Amino acid sequence: AVTDQYADLGVTFGGAGLLHDPASPVVQSSPNAIYDFYGPGMGFSFTGLLPTEVSFYVSAAAGDAVYVNVYDAAGAVIRSVTADGYQGPVLESPPYRDRQLISFSGVEIAAICLSKVGVP
Repeated sequence: AVTDQYADLGVTFGGAGLLHDPASPVVQSSPNAIYDFYGPGMGFSFTGLLPTEVSFYVSAAAGDAVYVNVYDAAGAVIRSVTADGYQGPVLESPPYRDRQLISFSGVEIAAICLSKVGVP
């Protein structure tokens, strides 16, 4: 599991693991492939000087949409994004794509959570 191994860089993880196959076609920047080890979600938090810009790639093993929520230091959701993919039988889902770039900028970012379920 990946938890506080990157704490000296100002980031900690919850529900994450290292991808055992960095040559996988869903990996964008090997060997920096961290995945949702425990499911159904994964998150990371920043410490110290909070970043105002964060970018990363997402892929989903089953072609599902990935819901991403960004939080400020007070715990408020400041941005939500849904990566393309299957969102359920009642929604018209955009076609799934591997390695979707997700980027946020402009405000201090304290935490980011990824899940298979949309969270307000």
